[in-house]
Amino acid sequence: MKISCDVARDLMPLYVDDILSEDSVALVLDHTRECDSCRTELERLAGAQLSDSVAETIDEDISLYDSLRKIRRRMSLRQQLTVLITVAVIVIIGATGWYFYDQYELYLPYDKAEITYRDDMLYSGSTGSSHERILSSDLKTMIVVISTTHRSAHDYKKMRYESVLWNGPKRETTYYDTDDKELVANIDKVYYISESGWKDFEKTDDLLKLGIPTEKLQLDKYDKRFEKIKNSSKLIWTKSDGFVGK
Repeated sequence: MKISCDVARDLMPLYVDDILSEDSVALVLDHTRECDSCRTELERLAGAQLSDSVAETIDEDISLYDSLRKIRRRMSLRQQLTVLITVAVIVIIGATGWYFYDQYELYLPYDKAEITYRDDMLYSGSTGSSHERILSSDLKTMIVVISTTHRSAHDYKKMRYESVLWNGPKRETTYYDTDDKELVANIDKVYYISESGWKDFEKTDDLLKLGIPTEKLQLDKYDKRFEKIKNSSKLIWTKSDGFVGK
């Protein structure tokens, strides 16, 4: 806030008598720093014999005021930065927490999947979970994959319904290769994926999620990955013995 010369000169006697408020002193000092005429008038009011000491005092006051103003400005900037950083951290923590609660998938162990087999169909009683199936390239072996999230486990724990994992050996199970060609499986064995197998399945290359490859090099990789996961997984059904996952 700036003041006119008239206002500054009205305040000068009070400044000399040291009875001005801090804000009014700041106004006078701001003005006299920029106005030589008013600065001279302030020195005159203080008395000719004291003009040098008053001038030094004014210089010190102005210097002190400038320093205080810079400190306040720095503090203000720091406070603003602190607030912005705090808000950013809260947003990041909140977004990360929500992702892990709502989206981050967790492996569902077999003993919590509530797998049952009846009427030649395979069911899961784990409410709020999602499931996938992986087929071997010869279409004779299936691996069941079930995952959940913290939110699903919390929101659906009081609800109860079953989902069909597999329609059974008496119904055709169709699958698609990477060329979108429909294939009909003739399942001999069904496995429930292990935790180590699930981690391998969730790898970012998505090899086992895109369908059975038609290109030989990719097909070889597919078979190796499938075999590795199958060997660590739990056998729960065979064509000869039926449901063995009790």
